[in-house]
Amino acid sequence: MANIVVDLEPFLVMVFDLDVRWEYPLHGYLHTLPFGAVVALALAWCMSLVYRYLGKPAEFRRIAVTALLGVWLHVILDSFLYTDIRPLFPSDWNPLYGLLSTLEVYSFCVLVFLVGVLLYLSRKFRTLS
Repeated sequence: MANIVVDLEPFLVMVFDLDVRWEYPLHGYLHTLPFGAVVALALAWCMSLVYRYLGKPAEFRRIAVTALLGVWLHVILDSFLYTDIRPLFPSDWNPLYGLLSTLEVYSFCVLVFLVGVLLYLSRKFRTLS
């Protein structure tokens, strides 16, 4: 959820032509580390309410750390790829742009996904035994 919520911003910019109407960048405030943190904490609060509603135990601090890591990882990975991202807002400087190619960033994402699937499956099989 944390990785997806950040991309609501470019989705809304494209749907409502905000880049043309208001000259709003495709990757705006949500694609910064400070505003991303605010979004992550709001998401963590919402997720803790959902967990509570479902009757499942949930520690807010754990959910918040997970949400922060998810949002910030998204912002950092996108910072390698897009010229309009300003991760260190209010600074316009993006020190990461161009350091990695699109292929390198996407390859990293695929590799991390595969490792995550393997870890998830190994954990599932351990609990079944």
